[in-house]
Amino acid sequence: MGRGKQLNEFEKGQITALNKSGENISRISSRIGRSRHVIAEYLQNPVKYGTKKNPGRPQKLSPREKRRILNIASNSSKSCKQIAAACDVNVTRQTVWNVLNGSPHLKSARLKPCPMLKPCHIKARLQFARSYGSWTHEWQQVNC
Repeated sequence: MGRGKQLNEFEKGQITALNKSGENISRISSRIGRSRHVIAEYLQNPVKYGTKKNPGRPQKLSPREKRRILNIASNSSKSCKQIAAACDVNVTRQTVWNVLNGSPHLKSARLKPCPMLKPCHIKARLQFARSYGSWTHEWQQVNC
């Protein structure tokens, strides 16, 4: 469950003053509009309140593996599964997708479809291959 907002300095002062005047935690929480739990946590140790840092869930990929994924993806049109296999990382395609989406430098784009070859084009290419397929050193003398 997520954390709520931390107590600000004014609220901390109110809690301390109300506690010293003899108010119980329930009344303090109803007056300030905060949960009893946050007030109890603050009163238990006011100096230590708000210093605990939650490191969160550990990352599946190291920064080096993330850079490798971005490098492979930037130079090819491979799928997420293919990128994961090429990087030799044991993660799902969704994890690779999240790394790619998190990068401000990469933008996904669909390849433009190219027109199909018509039968006349296929014949012309086949005729070209048959007439020049035996050439070896003659190509060196062709001027572009």
